Amino acid sequence: AHRVKFTVQSGARQIRALGRLALFKNIETIVAAVQDAVQEITQKKLMNVPDDSGIARTPDDVPINVYVVSSMSGGTGSGMLVDMGFIIREVCARLGKKQPELQACFFLPDAFIQVPRNQQDRLCANGAAAMKELDFFMENMEKFNVVYKEDNFFISDGAGMMKPYDFAYLISAVDISEQSTLEKIVCEGIFHGMATELARDNKSYLANIPTQAFKPIVSGEF
Repeated sequence: AHRVKFTVQSGARQIRALGRLALFKNIETIVAAVQDAVQEITQKKLMNVPDDSGIARTPDDVPINVYVVSSMSGGTGSGMLVDMGFIIREVCARLGKKQPELQACFFLPDAFIQVPRNQQDRLCANGAAAMKELDFFMENMEKFNVVYKEDNFFISDGAGMMKPYDFAYLISAVDISEQSTLEKIVCEGIFHGMATELARDNKSYLANIPTQAFKPIVSGEF
């Protein structure tokens, strides 16, 4: 126990099992944070337009949009990214909310451009393991049956039979020379998906990100 405590105080140090262990240890804090976020954006008062701005939240029969952005190359993110999808689904179910439209953007090992290639072996191993787990549950090959804290928080059958994410985008750095470019691609993709006319014109609460958004940016402003 002392060794684990000493090891995780500076992060999971690219050990996926320690990243997941940290999630179990802090499950109450994580669940509380997700609950607070869901309740904050689904308050009844937000359905009433306070002025002439025309801004009001969507009705309760519309699923909320959740975006999970993480790395699948270190120990922390790749160790808990599958769990987080199911935790979010379970929290929404317990709060009586419609299942969210859950999207993920996961940075692949090669996205960490500043890390020399000869030092990426552990990153690639973590990414490969995380992708295998993600693929397994995205294909609904088995129910995600996890108890995080006895008699307190666990993944129920309803949430555990779903996919962890509706869509999972894997972000690679092929033909990209700046890591900040990848960050901008993800940010702009999320922005266009929920905050522009794109979502309205598609008459869909889950706007598709056009494929050209992911083509390499050679030069000029993003």
